[in-house]
This record gives sequence, structure tokens and C-alpha cells, in this order.
Amino acid sequence: MRVTASGLNKAAQQRARAGVNGKPNATQIHERLDRLRQFRWSSYRAYIGLADRPRWLTIQAVLASDGTASKAAQRQHYRQ
Repeated sequence: MRVTASGLNKAAQQRARAGVNGKPNATQIHERLDRLRQFRWSSYRAYIGLADRPRWLTIQAVLASDGTASKAAQRQHYRQ
């Protein structure tokens, strides 16, 4: 096994970049959510109400799966 300057072998570095190198900490989660909120082509923005839903995107089935009645509560639950 070859170890690089970062202390991780090449496979571990690839897993870390992909975000599958163990459970993320709070900072990593915050950074990932910020990226999702800013990424123009992600449907996440429509699910949480930051962008208009394209006509082709059906979000109600996913949002309704939490069991709450109001759309605002569904979106809040999805954010969490």
C-alpha cells in the first residue's frame, strides 16, 4: 500500500473526494448543503423552495412522504 503526503493512499483519497470516506462531520455537511443550494442544475433547489420547479419535475411524492400536511413543513423536513 502506497501512502501519499496527505497520509492517505490513492483509493482513500478518491473515497474522500467522493464523500464516501466515513460519516461526514457538521462542517462537511454544511459545505455540501451550501454547494447543493448554489448549484443551478440540482433539483434540490426546487424541493426546498429556492427555485421554481421545472414542469417536468414531480416533487410532491417525495415531499409528501414525510407525512406532514403543509408544503412549508414538507420542505423544512426535506432540508433537514
